[in-house]
Amino acid sequence: MEESQPADASELRARAGAGRAVEALAAELQGKCEIRLETVAREVHWKAGQVRVATVGGESLRAASAVVTVPLPLLPALSFVPDLPEKREAAALLEMGPVVKLLLRFREPFWREIGPLRDTLFLHAFDEPFPTWWTAIDPEVPLLTAWAGGPQAERLDTDDEADLIELAITSLGAALGVGRRDVSRLVEGHHFHDWNRDPFSRGAYSYVDVGGREARRMLAQPVADTLFFAGEATAEGGYNATLEGALQSGWRAADDLLELSG
Repeated sequence: MEESQPADASELRARAGAGRAVEALAAELQGKCEIRLETVAREVHWKAGQVRVATVGGESLRAASAVVTVPLPLLPALSFVPDLPEKREAAALLEMGPVVKLLLRFREPFWREIGPLRDTLFLHAFDEPFPTWWTAIDPEVPLLTAWAGGPQAERLDTDDEADLIELAITSLGAALGVGRRDVSRLVEGHHFHDWNRDPFSRGAYSYVDVGGREARRMLAQPVADTLFFAGEATAEGGYNATLEGALQSGWRAADDLLELSG
């Protein structure tokens, strides 16, 4: 065990999961607008005061303005007519970092029997394939999240989920000083989603490349009071790569749009 962080550390997490934030936003919009799922945008045709979005399914959606909020790697795949070279230049100065995240469910929260870990929220074992772990908000919930980012995530790039589970179990055992078999026999389930290979994300969190100091601000700027841009890649003040940053950027774009529309 290299480092642990107590549960009273300053961290903001949704007790019932981040999915509840999406549910709350959807509930707030109920009856006020139409939410379309499985509607993939292909082209955005625009001029001042007019927008037409062409979808992969052949539909055309029209509006006076639009908020563009897609994960950073998907922005180049979206065709703007006429083109927006300044947005492409800004996006090129940002990168999307890879992350591998795996949840393990155990028969019991056995780590709480290890003295120093009784009230631990985060655990770090920097030399392991999965160097970062955290518990559920409720310490009695037998769930641990394994996380690796950057170069460590790239080394875990595989479509073999069983291999990832084995690496996670080995990493956790080494981090806790517990035998791998002792950890393995307590595992009851797991969940894994490959955000790096997900065609609608293609990564996890954005970061600034060399020379990109102003890139987030440039990407967030409205175009002709018609196209507005949001998403964690446009969030400034250290809020990029966070749910808070994504939400704040959306509210900022919506406020700008509403202010201009009167």
